Amino acid sequence: MGIKACYVSGEQDDERMRKDVIKGAYQIVYFTPEMILASRRWREMLIGEVYSHQLRAFIVDEAHTVKKWYVTILFHIFCKKYN
Repeated sequence: MGIKACYVSGEQDDERMRKDVIKGAYQIVYFTPEMILASRRWREMLIGEVYSHQLRAFIVDEAHTVKKWYVTILFHIFCKKYN
């Protein structure tokens, strides 16, 4: 199929893979939710120029946490709007 994919977790220390992810070298990048939440670098990458044009989907493997995130996001939006 020719699809390049990789897995990013806190247990890895592969700087070359990190640079390739940031450059957009992979079509599928699997992150653990903890990695996104704990790493400012990965969160900034997701809103950066490369990914703002290439990202087609964001998949969370731990669906039980989505409700918690949703409530947290709504709370922050509410606070900004009505504070």
